[in-house]
Amino acid sequence: KVTESASSAADFVSILENHKEDQVVFRMNNDIDLTQYDALPIEGNTIIEFNGNTLTVAPNAIKATNGGALTLEDSTGQGGITADRGTVVVENGGTLIINGGTYTTTNYTRGSGINAKDGAKVIINDGVINAAYYAIGSDGTVDVTINGGELNSTATSLNGTWAYAVNISNGRFTMNGGKISGVHGGLSLVGNTVGVINNVEI
Repeated sequence: KVTESASSAADFVSILENHKEDQVVFRMNNDIDLTQYDALPIEGNTIIEFNGNTLTVAPNAIKATNGGALTLEDSTGQGGITADRGTVVVENGGTLIINGGTYTTTNYTRGSGINAKDGAKVIINDGVINAAYYAIGSDGTVDVTINGGELNSTATSLNGTWAYAVNISNGRFTMNGGKISGVHGGLSLVGNTVGVINNVEI
């Protein structure tokens, strides 16, 4: 395991490029703006420790893809990711594990806080997603497990369109804990989705 400190966008991108095959831990030293980068694929085993800082990203730029695993955690509870939409995309065998942090989107007409695409595996143990549209949205066959945390959507038809907080179109959805809250609806499981719901608040 390699531990690196990131204080700037250049640090972040350099670490990502130099440790594609390694297990790397990013420890953020301050807020970092990555909006100039349209694609930041995670294909290795990467852990981001926000350390109370905020990562600002372009829509759908950070991707756990091609079997890569991304773990997000925050030791102070004040850090996380913010984006217009798509704080993280998970696709093509990628895995996302959220152990803490706050994930915020501002686009109230489209997009997701967490964008789970075909082949995605998402595990949320803690943390808060505050989304203007979907908190978690899916496209394709996915596997999503919620063990804790909060998934919130403020989407409302007053803005011309609306969304459920969580929308899973195909695959498996398991919820063992946590809370889902949506202005127009909390949870939508459609298509061939198998849902297992235990001890939750919706």
